[in-house]
Amino acid sequence: MLSEQDHQLISASLDGELAPEQEMAFKHRLLQEPALNKQYQAIKAMGQDLKNTFADIASTPVPQSLSSLLEDDIQVENEQKATQNNQWRFLALAASVAAIGLLSFFGLQNTSDNQVSIALTKALNTQPAMQVMQLDSNNQFIVLQSFRHNDGRVCREYQISDTNNQSHAIACKKNQQWQLEVTQSSVVAEQAHHVTASGEEVKTIEQYLKGAVKGEFLTSDDEMVQIKRNWQ
Repeated sequence: MLSEQDHQLISASLDGELAPEQEMAFKHRLLQEPALNKQYQAIKAMGQDLKNTFADIASTPVPQSLSSLLEDDIQVENEQKATQNNQWRFLALAASVAAIGLLSFFGLQNTSDNQVSIALTKALNTQPAMQVMQLDSNNQFIVLQSFRHNDGRVCREYQISDTNNQSHAIACKKNQQWQLEVTQSSVVAEQAHHVTASGEEVKTIEQYLKGAVKGEFLTSDDEMVQIKRNWQ
């Protein structure tokens, strides 16, 4: 059973309240702790269901008379929002879903200029964070998180694995193509070997993120917007 602290950590992550280094540490915990990831997915799914259910209500124009009353009482409106957030968190924590198998993943690249494979390009364009998918007959894939690079590009941190190999990598989109920036690959059960896309033993994923991330990591809603726009 998860602690109250872990429940609060899940809510903070979904609400975009964690600092970048906290969010990165939390996403790595999800890959290692099935119970934590199960609860995270339950909360995330419940939140999306609630958004979908009440989308029509939220989009209905408010009558002018009611709008005027709300504008005259901002404090009451803020209290109502706080209450709705607490109710959402309570419902989300009460949800339960089937357990998700946790996997690590084997990294791929395709050409000399570090462009990734067609299958990986499709996965990076369409897959939300923290959802496992089958990349091909041998490899499985998961996005850990997405972020905006200091130079303006959108980037995604991900992992892929087959039976014997696994890789942790970051790809950024430039000129309509995903390009591999850095990868840490290893043979299962052996010491990880840290390499960049060019093959030089220079930096780890964590070091790259510290120097590359501009502001906060993208939220789930931000990711969905980018997916619809094909990460332009």
